[in-house]
Amino acid sequence: MIRICLLFLVCLSCAHSKAVTESMSFSTVCHSGCDFVELPEAIQATRPRGTIFIKAEEFNTCGLIDKPLKIIGESIQGRRPHLKSVSCSGKGALIIAADDVEISNLEISDINVQDKNGACIRVLKQANRVRLRNVYCHDSQNGILARFGEGLLAVEDSVFERCGFGARAHGSYINTLGDVVLKNVGFLSSKGQGHSLKVSARSVLIEDSMIAALDGHNSRGVDLFGGGKLIIRNSIIQQGPNSENTDMIALAMEPSRQQKGEHSVLLENNWIIFDNKKRLLFFNKGKLFNGRKLGSIIVRNNKIIGMSKVNVDGVDFEGNEVYSTRADAGLVAYDGTLNSIPIRK
Repeated sequence: MIRICLLFLVCLSCAHSKAVTESMSFSTVCHSGCDFVELPEAIQATRPRGTIFIKAEEFNTCGLIDKPLKIIGESIQGRRPHLKSVSCSGKGALIIAADDVEISNLEISDINVQDKNGACIRVLKQANRVRLRNVYCHDSQNGILARFGEGLLAVEDSVFERCGFGARAHGSYINTLGDVVLKNVGFLSSKGQGHSLKVSARSVLIEDSMIAALDGHNSRGVDLFGGGKLIIRNSIIQQGPNSENTDMIALAMEPSRQQKGEHSVLLENNWIIFDNKKRLLFFNKGKLFNGRKLGSIIVRNNKIIGMSKVNVDGVDFEGNEVYSTRADAGLVAYDGTLNSIPIRK
């Protein structure tokens, strides 16, 4: 009887502990005066679909998000919480392994792990609906590293800068059977021969955004490695003098990972700029595409500088203004910074 009572008390204690662990719908994180000092403790204590608020301080911490949550950083006078230099499980600063996760107002940097494939934000197969807002990720191996099934990854008002490593990590690397929406997002100065954006999805929409190599050592602006539907509009795509490849956008160059649905490309109302280094042969400069044409490709109403050829047959090329040089297009000389990138339309 005593043993049974003890067992009952232990089980009751475990149940109470679990209830306490996930009892909070709203929790705060900061170095002093908040509910928690460490992000993992806050994640554990906050109930599903709750909110974690992080003060605008610097943290050497990371988090595995295994339930639906909102993680909101304080935004005050241009400052945000800054997660720095620490990865969970050698994977990333924030690992998302649940549906319905929203993250906003965070800076993340220096996520460089032993296998050379770390990420500011890593999205696992369990996560099919993820939204990111006002995230600044920089100086890491990957910005976003996402591999998930059908679902949605939506990113807005965010910047991924100086990310990439060893031609295997990229400004961001996204592989999904679902949909990707990028609005007012910058992929800047990607390094280590990484693509500015490597992506394969059922559909990819890029609007009001900037994909600019600047003086970074990137590979391509966009590598649409498995095909799918791609729309880029009202944006800027730029290859710089240190870009490894002379083509801007790669199409379905990995047949073993080809998307099963429809394929199409629409480039509309963009600035497309090749700031090439001087090459011996002009035809080695400024190729708009490389790869396989799997569906319709429409390129219309863009301003294009420094392109030598479209490089794929059967492209509907209409209403574009094509210039040999920046001066011809009325732009200032390239100086390696955003000062020489035109304002988006």
